[in-house]
Amino acid sequence: MKLLKKTAIIISLLTSTTGFAFADGHEAPGSGYWSTVSQELKEGKSGTILYRVTKDIWDTPNAPDGWPKGGSGNCYQTLIFATGEQNPSFVHNTCHSIDPQGDAAVYIGKFDPTIGKFTGGFVSGTGKYAGLAPANLIFEGVDFDQTSGKYTWTSAN
Repeated sequence: MKLLKKTAIIISLLTSTTGFAFADGHEAPGSGYWSTVSQELKEGKSGTILYRVTKDIWDTPNAPDGWPKGGSGNCYQTLIFATGEQNPSFVHNTCHSIDPQGDAAVYIGKFDPTIGKFTGGFVSGTGKYAGLAPANLIFEGVDFDQTSGKYTWTSAN
């Protein structure tokens, strides 16, 4: 439990690796809210893995015409901690969504220690998302508490 409390900020940033990609390489800035659905802590001999599932809601008011102005999805995080360490040695996030028009998209992200922020974004999808180039985004976030928070994303380009 102590480990979970000390990772609240990391978790809020971790859940923020969703980013919308639009036609012609347009990467719209946006914001999102996350809420924990479930989490599981597995302890091993030399380390611990924290698995967390969140429900996220996204707002993209500057999306081009014909593209969703927002959406929602489920996000899945994995954090690895060496025994005795308070900071994770690895953090990864994957989000899946189906937009209001029925098109599917997958987003990934990871913590980049060189800039102290999460990077990532759209990687693949169907329908209008098929064939789009991956998005290159940077994320920042804040916690409301240990189970929910808000984040924003902007283009890294």
